[in-house]
Amino acid sequence: MEWLIAIGQLVFQGAIVFFLRKDRLLHYFGQLMTISLIGSLLLLPVILLDSLFISLPSAVYLSYFTIPVAIMLWQHIRRIKILELPSFLTITWIGYRLLLLAIFYLYALKS
Repeated sequence: MEWLIAIGQLVFQGAIVFFLRKDRLLHYFGQLMTISLIGSLLLLPVILLDSLFISLPSAVYLSYFTIPVAIMLWQHIRRIKILELPSFLTITWIGYRLLLLAIFYLYALKS
C-alpha cells in the first residue's frame, strides 16, 4: 500500500513540475527520493525498538515522528530552492499527504 502512495505522490508532483519546468523533473524526482530516504532512516530507531518488543507510550512515538517530518519538510523547502522551483510545491507535497490522511480517516470511520 505504501508504494502506491509513493507512486501517487510522484505522479502528482511530477505532473506539476512537468508543466512548470520539464528540465528539472528528473532532478526533482531524485530530490524526493533522497528526502524519503532521509525520513526512512530517521524512523529506523523506533522501528527497531518496536521490533525488539520494547513498547513505548504512544505519545513517545508521536513526538518522535515529528522530528523526521520536520527534517523532511525543511529539506524539501531547501531542495526546491536549489532547483529554482516555486515554493508552492512544498504546499502541494504536504497537501497530497493530508488529502490521503483525510481519505484514510473517512474510510476508517465507515469500517
